[in-house]
Amino acid sequence: MKMHLIIKNFLAVLLLNAVYAHGQGLINNAGKIVANGNVSIVVNDGGFSNSGQFIKDSSTLSFTGTCSTTNSFIGGSSSTDLYNLTLNKSVNGLRLNSNISVSNAISFISGDSIFLNNNIIDLGTTGYLSGERNSSRITGRTGGYVQVTAVLNNPSSANPGNIGLAITSASNMGNTVIKRGHQQQGGNSIYRYYNISPVLNTGLNASLQFSYFHAELGSIAENNLVHYSSTDNGINWVLKGKMSADVNLDYVTMNAYNILQIVTLGDAFIALPIRSVSLSVVAENNLDKLSWIVSSDQPVAYCTIEKSTDGRSFNPIGKISGKEGFTNTYCYTDTLAAMVNAYYRVKAVDLNNKSTYSNIVVARNLVLHKGILSLYPNPASDFITITITASEPGTSTLLLFDQSGKHYMQIPVKLVRGINNFVIPVAALKTGIYRLSVSIDRVVNAISFIKL
Repeated sequence: MKMHLIIKNFLAVLLLNAVYAHGQGLINNAGKIVANGNVSIVVNDGGFSNSGQFIKDSSTLSFTGTCSTTNSFIGGSSSTDLYNLTLNKSVNGLRLNSNISVSNAISFISGDSIFLNNNIIDLGTTGYLSGERNSSRITGRTGGYVQVTAVLNNPSSANPGNIGLAITSASNMGNTVIKRGHQQQGGNSIYRYYNISPVLNTGLNASLQFSYFHAELGSIAENNLVHYSSTDNGINWVLKGKMSADVNLDYVTMNAYNILQIVTLGDAFIALPIRSVSLSVVAENNLDKLSWIVSSDQPVAYCTIEKSTDGRSFNPIGKISGKEGFTNTYCYTDTLAAMVNAYYRVKAVDLNNKSTYSNIVVARNLVLHKGILSLYPNPASDFITITITASEPGTSTLLLFDQSGKHYMQIPVKLVRGINNFVIPVAALKTGIYRLSVSIDRVVNAISFIKL
C-alpha cells in the first residue's frame, strides 16, 4: 500500500517520531510541516516537493528505496531548508529540482549520487558533507554548485564544509564564500572546479590542496594533473602547476596563490584555452593604433580584430595570423577611425579552434570625456568589473554603500589616463541594491548595481 505525505493549507507538527512516505511527500500552497526535535522523515521510492513551508528544527530527511534518480527528488516552488539530508538508497541517486540549504550534515550512506541539476546546495557556515566518495557524491555536469561560507583567518589546511578544498594562508582572508561546481572548464579540465571569494583577496600567498574523485577525471591521466586558475571568471586561464600530489589520496597541491577566484585541475600536456589577451589602443590623427599581448600554453592560429560604436555589438574589421611561441605582441591600425568613440576587442583562436576574447578598449578621437564610470555584470553574483575613464592620472577611493547608506567597502585605486579596470568581489554581500562612488577628475561619480 502506497502512502502520500500530503500537507495542504494546514499545519502538521512532527514530534520525535519517524514519518515514512512511500511515493511523493508534498507540502502544497500555504501548507506547513514543523519538525519538532530530532524527527526522521523517510521518503521511500519517491520525492519531496515543498511549495509551502518546512520548519526543520534538528530533523533528518532521508531518501531510501530503489526508484530511479528522476523519481527521487527534492523540488517545489519553495527553497527547502534542511538540518540533515541523508542518501540511503539501495540503487540510484537523488536529483534536485530546486535549491536547498543544509545547516548540518549531508550524509552519503548508500546509493548513487546527489545530482545538482543546475541547482544550488547552500551549506551556510555550519553544514558539511559526510561519507562522500567516488560512487556516491555531489555532482552536476549540467550546472549548479554546492556552497559554503567560512571566516578564514590564518587558515591551516582549512577545508570548510568538507567539500574537498584545503586552504592554507598566513593572511586574514575574512568572510570567504567557496563554491564547488562540476562543469568542465575550458573544455580540457576535470569535472570539478572551485570558485573562491574572500573579502581580502590580495597578497594571500595561499596554498590549495585540491581533492577529486576518479569519476571526475574524464580522459585525463591522474599523473598529468596540475592546477589551472582564472581571475576573470573563467575567460582566461593560467597554468599554475603543482607542488605535490598523491594519486592514492586523490589530491593535487599548489602554492603561491596571491589572488583566488576559479581553480580547477587539468592536463599539464593539453592546455586550457589561451590564457590571456591584453589589448590597448592609442588614438592619433584619426588612426586607432591597437596592440595586444597573447599569452598561451599552445600556439595561436589567428586573431580577429572587432569594432563597435556602442561597446555591445561588434563586427570583425581585420584578421592577423598567429605567431610561433607562447607569448607574442601583435599590432593593428584602424584607418577608418573618424568617430568620437570607437570600441575594440580582439578574439584569439588557438589550434583547437577555441577562442578567447580580450578586454574591451575605447578610442576617443576627438576628446577624452571626464568622469566616466561603468560596471558589469549588473546584476552581479560573484564579481563586478568597474571601468573608470580618467582624463589625467591620479589616485582616488572607491566607496561602496547599501541603500540605507551603510558603508561596506573602501578601496584606494591608482588611475592612469584613459581606461582603468578593477575587479571587485561581491559574493559575500547580501542580496540587494548597492551604490559605488568615486572621485574622477575632481568630480564625484556614482553608479548602482544589484547583488543577486
